[in-house]
Amino acid sequence: MHLLVTLDPQTIGQEDVNPNPISWTHTFEGARVFYTAMGHTEESYSDPNFMKHLAGGLNWVLKR
Repeated sequence: MHLLVTLDPQTIGQEDVNPNPISWTHTFEGARVFYTAMGHTEESYSDPNFMKHLAGGLNWVLKR
């Protein structure tokens, strides 16, 4: 598993001090898996950084 993005819970008002993984890649039995917990808002899809993250993950899965 390759960790791509973590979230510091304190930045969203939570007391937990441990970073939470929110995006990663993984290979499993020859397949490629890309996971992201981001993109829950409509505004995410007009954010160039998020779109670059999403495109990079999809390109990695598709071996482009």
